[in-house]
Amino acid sequence: MSFAFTRLTIGKKIVLGYIASGLVTIIVGVYAITSLGGLSKLNNSIVTKDFPAIETVKRMEDSLLAQDLYEKRYLIIKDPGIQKIFNERGEEFKRGIIRLQSIYGKGNATIPEIIRLHEEYENFFKEEANFIVKKYERTASKISEEKLKPRVDELFKLLQHIGDEARVAQETKLQLANRVGEKAFTITIFLSLLSLIVGIAFATFLTLNISASINELKRATEFIGSGKFDHELRIKANDEVGDLAESFKRMSQRLKLLEQMSLDASPLTRLPGNLAIEKELLSRIVSGEKFAFCYIDIDNFKAYNDKYGYAKGSIVLKEVGDIITAVVRELGDKEDFIGHIGGDDYVLITDPPKVGPICNEIIDRFDKTIPCFYNKDDLERGYIVALNRDNVKQSFPIMTVSIAVVTNEKRIISGTMQVAEIAAELKHYAKSIPRSIYVVDQRRAILL
Repeated sequence: MSFAFTRLTIGKKIVLGYIASGLVTIIVGVYAITSLGGLSKLNNSIVTKDFPAIETVKRMEDSLLAQDLYEKRYLIIKDPGIQKIFNERGEEFKRGIIRLQSIYGKGNATIPEIIRLHEEYENFFKEEANFIVKKYERTASKISEEKLKPRVDELFKLLQHIGDEARVAQETKLQLANRVGEKAFTITIFLSLLSLIVGIAFATFLTLNISASINELKRATEFIGSGKFDHELRIKANDEVGDLAESFKRMSQRLKLLEQMSLDASPLTRLPGNLAIEKELLSRIVSGEKFAFCYIDIDNFKAYNDKYGYAKGSIVLKEVGDIITAVVRELGDKEDFIGHIGGDDYVLITDPPKVGPICNEIIDRFDKTIPCFYNKDDLERGYIVALNRDNVKQSFPIMTVSIAVVTNEKRIISGTMQVAEIAAELKHYAKSIPRSIYVVDQRRAILL
């Protein structure tokens, strides 16, 4: 079972870094919001339950204390107006009970006991008031002492119990809120610093990684600039920098090859020389593709060069190179190869079907151009007089071009030496014909 891993480009690395930093930031935010939510609940409980409960109990104690005071006054003064005030304070106490019920709901068992005791307290006060109206002061005093006073005391105890519970709950919640706040602050700071460290670490790693790769490429560029094409790049990144390094390696190899070709190339025509020619020819032989190797030679060039001089001879050589290049550019394609062996010998490698049109055009342009390089007398005479290889004066005709074409269409070509031997034979035959001509090897492979 195989797994395909997604290639991490620089863009993806940056996005992943942002995602990681963003996740930590989100965690910080979520934790901070959660902590604030907990603090908010605690504060809300204190504000909506504990503080109101404490305040309500205090008011109920004041109301109950007022009732007890006016009950004692009524027992002495017997003024009906005092009884009215007693009842008003009782209504205030009952409103406090309603308030406590809204705060605690049914979760506090003390409130029903307070309601019961306060109802008994008010009923005994009515009984006391009836005895006072009937002039039974002694009985009224006995009710006040034995029935009202114990219930007031019990009510105060119950109210104090609720108040103490509320104050304890308030203090506990305040302490808890303080601890939660400190913890939330500490963890939030820690997570924020972690987010910052993660972001800085990632940015530093990515920056140093890219910077190191760029410096390595810079050093490699300096090596190439000094002509050292074999410098090994120590870049293993699997991203755009790695791609750039691979492209750089290929470029170095190509530059090395181009330098070799440049050193091998003819300084006059700038066409590839012997090494490039042999490499190109061998490549075509090994690949098995059909090719035509055209050996191009200028007839009678040495005599012209001897009479007209090296400078004019060089111009002729460059002009012939330009003619071949122009013809191949027009009638050939980018796969065709042109080389300059040296002196007046050139090479053209093309596809066999294009040999006829290209060779005919080269010959045509050569024959039209070459007369321009002779003076009028030599041109009218049709030859020049120069020394031959034996230092004997000899007549040499106007220059012509001979092209020997070797192909693997009808025979198997096994090596470059075989091509050279066949081309030499064909060239010797072509030069025996006193005009510009191209000849093609027509021999077939011998079947045994």
